[in-house]
Amino acid sequence: RLANFLGGKKVFAEVTRADETTLAQLRERPAVLIGGFNNAWIMRLTGQCRFSFVRDAERGLTIQDRSDPANRFGAVNTRAPLADFKEDFGIVMRYFEPATGQQTVIASGLAYYGTLASGEFLTDPKLMEMVAARAPKGWEKMNFQVVFSTKIINGETSAPHILATHFW
Repeated sequence: RLANFLGGKKVFAEVTRADETTLAQLRERPAVLIGGFNNAWIMRLTGQCRFSFVRDAERGLTIQDRSDPANRFGAVNTRAPLADFKEDFGIVMRYFEPATGQQTVIASGLAYYGTLASGEFLTDPKLMEMVAARAPKGWEKMNFQVVFSTKIINGETSAPHILATHFW
């Protein structure tokens, strides 16, 4: 979905696996990182952001709000079969990454369905209009994070629902 979206905008996308991507490659051009706990770059680059992924011994995989550590979004038990998933959560993010000197877009989920929905989130103009409605003036040039949830119905994701935003 993201590759088609970028192609429609005449943007060349080079697809590489996270474990084969180097810092030197990320410094060459803007990047779109896809995944979550399975992508070491996402874990490293979002680790100090307001909303980040954490493994909670009691709750499973979750998203923590660093400004209020007791505030967690979602809880996913990845040991459960995909057929048992009822809801997933994710983060979409655009920001200037100082370590690479480049703009970086992150499309991520706690598990499979959240990552799938993150692609929809970034490519659906209506969802981005909902982000704009929550944003401060001039947000188009700002960094942002959006935490969202998606319901799972018969193995498909519903439209993502915004839970929290942060602009800086």
